[in-house]
Amino acid sequence: MRSRFNGITFGDPSHLEWLQMNFWSGGTTLNSGTAYGAINAPSGGTTVNSKLIGAISAKSLDINNSGSVTVSLRPPR
Repeated sequence: MRSRFNGITFGDPSHLEWLQMNFWSGGTTLNSGTAYGAINAPSGGTTVNSKLIGAISAKSLDINNSGSVTVSLRPPR
């Protein structure tokens, strides 16, 4: 199962450590929004079509179009 986040902003830009999303099976896609926090998807991939500020740990990572990842935390465990 793949989780998709479309057009939303979530997490707290002042406290990136407050949000850690764990996807133990499958992966996730971020579309047209901003995620402030950490993504952990050890068995699946993560696709970023928007902005992720925080950390990421995934089996695979695709950054498309105007997507960006700014690493500001240690990767999730």
